[in-house]
Amino acid sequence: MPATRDLGRDLLPGQSLAEVRPDIEAAAELEPDHISAYNLTFEEGTAFFADLKRGKYLKRAGYLA
Repeated sequence: MPATRDLGRDLLPGQSLAEVRPDIEAAAELEPDHISAYNLTFEEGTAFFADLKRGKYLKRAGYLA
């Protein structure tokens, strides 16, 4: 199977290395030319944005009790 050239992975606020490591390791097994990891962009009108407004990710990151 030919290698996938570029792979990306969004990072959620508060995610630990232990949480993202399995995804990064699985991506590396595909032998891509490039792997990117970026903080997720929250856009209005999406489920992620609604979760953010409810404090879901801030709680997870330890910013809210």
